[in-house]
Amino acid sequence: MNRIYHYHVNIRFRGNGPSFRIGRRYSEYLGSQGFRDTFVFFPKSCSMVLSRTRSYVDGEILSKANNSINTQIIKALLCYYAVSVDFPIVESISIVRKKSGQPDYIYTECENILQPIGYYTNRLLICSLNVLDILLEETPKGQTLRIAMSYWLKGIASDDVYYKFDHLWRAFNRLFMYQGNHPKEFECMRAIRNLIIGNAANFPRSIAITNNYTKSELHSYRWSRMILNDYDTRAKNQALVDFVFRYHDERIMELFKEKLVCRREFLHNDPRGLETVIDNYLNQNSGVRVDVELVTILTIKYAYFVRNKVFHGEITDGTFKVMPNNLDYEMAKLNQLLEILVLELMENYQLLRN
Repeated sequence: MNRIYHYHVNIRFRGNGPSFRIGRRYSEYLGSQGFRDTFVFFPKSCSMVLSRTRSYVDGEILSKANNSINTQIIKALLCYYAVSVDFPIVESISIVRKKSGQPDYIYTECENILQPIGYYTNRLLICSLNVLDILLEETPKGQTLRIAMSYWLKGIASDDVYYKFDHLWRAFNRLFMYQGNHPKEFECMRAIRNLIIGNAANFPRSIAITNNYTKSELHSYRWSRMILNDYDTRAKNQALVDFVFRYHDERIMELFKEKLVCRREFLHNDPRGLETVIDNYLNQNSGVRVDVELVTILTIKYAYFVRNKVFHGEITDGTFKVMPNNLDYEMAKLNQLLEILVLELMENYQLLRN
């Protein structure tokens, strides 16, 4: 069908945009049947030409989440914010419909807009330019990366450690659920663990964070509480052994030697001799270094434990208090790692399944 209506969208920003030239890009949209929209990124603005068969009534473009023009605007915003030096303010959005090359209608619904990220803040993490290729791609992987990017951007822009953790986890969750392509979270987390372990060279910044941990920092997490929570009955003894056997790094072995004391009684009385099995395994891996395992045990295992406690309302809201405490510090440390890991996963999107 002929696209006879051409919607010219212009978004103007205030603040520091991308530090490099993006220029002209193209992107399909859901149901486009091969037609592509044009995006042109400038230092302080983004212009788009979106051709459609339909003439939209004023007020129904930005108010409809699944409207193809609205979704393309969100796509452009995600691209611009992903690579900007800070979090620019959207000064204005204009939409002009043209027909036969002439302005046909100016939409007034853009007069009152919300800010995607509503304040200036200095940012330390900026995506590489190659991420824009997948953000503009109208595929299941592209949609996954856009969802993850939206939560990651909101997370890194927040100073609230609990809000930040919630959004960083959602970004991570979207990525591992896509990679696993399975209804069970456990299977999907196994898939993302295999990806990270098998491609450790692609995650140098995440590894650098955990390699910088002192023994006291690593041991300060609530490992005993996690073990007591996840392996709460004798029936889960074998699952506990399987958990231990997934790791080899000597720092994790030392951690287990200290923290598994909380389940020694269960293991000691197990007729299968599981206590000896674990002790022998821990000793055998003395001197072994697998740096990336520190990343996976903290993000896939421990952060998941924290997420469940928060998500299921099993603990008091972390912001309901009169003074900062040790949990704030722990959450900040997890956030530092998660924001880098999610960034590295997005920048290495080619590692994700197609």
